[in-house]
Amino acid sequence: MDTNDSLRLASLWDSMHAISHQLSPTIGCLGIELLQADNFDLHCFQSLTGTPFLDDV
Repeated sequence: MDTNDSLRLASLWDSMHAISHQLSPTIGCLGIELLQADNFDLHCFQSLTGTPFLDDV
């Protein structure tokens, strides 16, 4: 994955995370925390300042 692909993935993740946080019927939902695919799992760790960190496992 090159730099542009990484930036696209982070941008898409940020948008999906924000939308899921706003639309969730669950009180206290922090948005998407895990995306599971056939080849990888993408975890989102949110810091206390609100900065998300993405980690693929």
